[in-house]
Amino acid sequence: MKRTFIIFKARGAEYGIDLQKVVSIERNSKVTTLPQVPDYMVGIVSIRGKVIPVIDSNFLLFQKYLQGEEEPRYILLEVQGSTIALMVESTNEILEIEDSLIKPVEMMNANYWIEGVALKGDRIISIIDSGEMISTIRDIKHIQKELLFSEEIQSVI
Repeated sequence: MKRTFIIFKARGAEYGIDLQKVVSIERNSKVTTLPQVPDYMVGIVSIRGKVIPVIDSNFLLFQKYLQGEEEPRYILLEVQGSTIALMVESTNEILEIEDSLIKPVEMMNANYWIEGVALKGDRIISIIDSGEMISTIRDIKHIQKELLFSEEIQSVI
Protein backbone atom coordinates (compact mmCIF):
# COMPACT_ATOMS: atom_id res chain seq x y z
CA MET A 1 0.00 0.00 0.00
CA LYS A 2 1.26 3.49 -0.84
CA ARG A 3 0.96 6.51 1.42
CA THR A 4 1.53 10.13 0.53
CA PHE A 5 3.83 12.33 2.61
CA ILE A 6 4.75 15.99 2.83
CA ILE A 7 8.56 16.10 2.97
CA PHE A 8 10.31 18.79 5.01
CA LYS A 9 13.92 19.43 5.93
CA ALA A 10 15.51 19.97 9.31
CA ARG A 11 19.26 20.35 9.83
CA GLY A 12 20.01 18.69 6.49
CA ALA A 13 17.82 15.64 7.07
CA GLU A 14 14.48 14.84 5.46
CA TYR A 15 11.26 14.07 7.30
CA GLY A 16 7.84 12.98 6.11
CA ILE A 17 4.40 13.62 7.57
CA ASP A 18 1.35 11.75 6.30
CA LEU A 19 -0.58 14.03 3.95
CA GLN A 20 -3.89 12.89 5.49
CA LYS A 21 -2.99 14.79 8.68
CA VAL A 22 -2.02 18.01 6.86
CA VAL A 23 -4.60 20.79 6.61
CA SER A 24 -2.42 23.17 4.58
CA ILE A 25 1.05 24.60 4.15
CA GLU A 26 1.38 28.29 4.91
CA ARG A 27 4.07 30.92 4.55
CA ASN A 28 4.50 34.55 5.49
CA SER A 29 2.49 34.26 8.68
CA LYS A 30 3.46 36.74 11.37
CA VAL A 31 4.18 34.90 14.60
CA THR A 32 3.15 36.63 17.80
CA THR A 33 5.37 35.62 20.69
CA LEU A 34 3.87 34.89 24.08
CA PRO A 35 5.52 35.03 27.50
CA GLN A 36 6.11 31.91 29.59
CA VAL A 37 5.38 29.28 26.95
CA PRO A 38 7.21 25.95 26.64
CA ASP A 39 10.57 26.05 24.82
CA TYR A 40 9.26 24.26 21.74
CA MET A 41 6.50 26.85 21.17
CA VAL A 42 7.48 29.84 19.04
CA GLY A 43 4.21 31.69 19.57
CA ILE A 44 0.87 31.88 17.80
CA VAL A 45 -0.36 32.74 14.31
CA SER A 46 -3.74 33.75 13.02
CA ILE A 47 -4.66 31.82 9.90
CA ARG A 48 -8.11 32.19 8.36
CA GLY A 49 -9.41 33.69 11.60
CA LYS A 50 -8.14 30.84 13.78
CA VAL A 51 -5.43 31.26 16.44
CA ILE A 52 -2.95 28.39 16.14
CA PRO A 53 0.11 27.54 18.28
CA VAL A 54 3.39 27.42 16.37
CA ILE A 55 5.75 24.57 17.24
CA ASP A 56 9.42 24.68 16.18
CA SER A 57 10.21 21.39 14.40
CA ASN A 58 13.95 21.82 14.97
CA PHE A 59 13.43 22.18 18.71
CA LEU A 60 11.27 19.05 18.83
CA LEU A 61 13.81 17.06 16.85
CA PHE A 62 17.14 18.49 18.03
CA GLN A 63 16.47 20.83 20.99
CA LYS A 64 17.89 23.67 18.88
CA TYR A 65 15.84 26.53 17.50
CA LEU A 66 15.16 26.88 13.79
CA GLN A 67 17.55 29.36 12.23
CA GLY A 68 17.80 30.24 8.62
CA GLU A 69 17.87 33.00 6.13
CA GLU A 70 14.77 31.84 4.29
CA GLU A 71 11.28 32.38 5.65
CA PRO A 72 10.02 29.26 7.38
CA ARG A 73 6.97 27.33 6.26
CA TYR A 74 4.14 26.25 8.51
CA ILE A 75 2.64 22.79 8.09
CA LEU A 76 -0.81 22.95 9.65
CA LEU A 77 -1.64 19.59 11.22
CA GLU A 78 -5.00 18.43 12.50
CA VAL A 79 -4.55 15.53 14.87
CA GLN A 80 -6.74 14.32 17.74
CA GLY A 81 -8.88 17.46 17.58
CA SER A 82 -5.88 19.79 17.84
CA THR A 83 -4.50 22.07 15.15
CA ILE A 84 -0.88 23.12 15.31
CA ALA A 85 1.43 24.92 12.94
CA LEU A 86 4.69 22.99 12.66
CA MET A 87 7.36 25.52 11.68
CA VAL A 88 9.89 23.98 9.26
CA GLU A 89 12.93 25.20 7.30
CA SER A 90 11.47 24.26 3.96
CA THR A 91 8.96 21.98 2.36
CA ASN A 92 8.37 21.66 -1.32
CA GLU A 93 7.76 18.00 -2.06
CA ILE A 94 4.93 15.53 -1.88
CA LEU A 95 6.10 11.95 -2.16
CA GLU A 96 4.35 8.58 -2.37
CA ILE A 97 6.09 5.84 -0.41
CA GLU A 98 5.26 2.15 -0.26
CA ASP A 99 4.66 0.92 3.29
CA SER A 100 7.17 -1.87 2.61
CA LEU A 101 9.91 0.77 2.20
CA ILE A 102 9.36 2.15 5.72
CA LYS A 103 11.67 0.35 8.13
CA PRO A 104 11.34 0.62 11.92
CA VAL A 105 14.01 2.49 13.86
CA GLU A 106 15.45 0.30 16.58
CA MET A 107 17.91 2.59 18.29
CA MET A 108 18.24 3.45 21.94
CA ASN A 109 16.66 6.78 22.88
CA ALA A 110 14.96 7.09 19.47
CA ASN A 111 11.90 9.31 19.54
CA TYR A 112 8.98 6.95 19.62
CA TRP A 113 7.02 9.26 17.34
CA ILE A 114 9.43 8.43 14.54
CA GLU A 115 7.45 5.66 12.83
CA GLY A 116 10.46 4.52 10.82
CA VAL A 117 12.72 5.49 7.96
CA ALA A 118 11.98 5.19 4.27
CA LEU A 119 14.78 4.32 1.89
CA LYS A 120 14.00 6.00 -1.42
CA GLY A 121 16.95 5.68 -3.79
CA ASP A 122 19.91 7.24 -1.98
CA ARG A 123 17.60 9.23 0.32
CA ILE A 124 16.73 8.40 3.91
CA ILE A 125 13.45 9.97 5.00
CA SER A 126 12.39 9.76 8.64
CA ILE A 127 8.63 9.23 8.86
CA ILE A 128 6.93 11.09 11.70
CA ASP A 129 3.77 9.80 13.35
CA SER A 130 2.15 13.21 13.83
CA GLY A 131 -0.48 11.83 16.23
CA GLU A 132 2.21 10.48 18.55
CA MET A 133 4.25 13.66 18.16
CA ILE A 134 1.36 15.92 19.16
CA SER A 135 0.31 13.67 22.04
CA THR A 136 3.82 13.86 23.50
CA ILE A 137 4.09 17.64 23.28
CA ARG A 138 3.97 18.81 26.86
CA ASP A 139 1.04 21.13 27.65
CA ILE A 140 -0.39 21.17 24.08
CA LYS A 141 -3.95 20.44 25.23
CA HIS A 142 -3.73 23.20 27.85
CA ILE A 143 -2.38 25.65 25.26
CA GLN A 144 -5.19 24.74 22.83
CA LYS A 145 -7.84 25.28 25.53
CA GLU A 146 -6.35 28.67 26.44
CA LEU A 147 -6.30 29.75 22.79
CA LEU A 148 -9.88 28.56 22.24
CA PHE A 149 -10.99 30.49 25.33
CA SER A 150 -9.20 33.61 24.01
CA GLU A 151 -10.94 33.27 20.62
CA GLU A 152 -14.34 33.00 22.34
CA ILE A 153 -13.62 36.12 24.41
CA GLN A 154 -12.48 38.06 21.31
CA SER A 155 -15.64 37.10 19.39
CA VAL A 156 -17.81 38.49 22.21
CA ILE A 157 -15.90 41.78 22.50
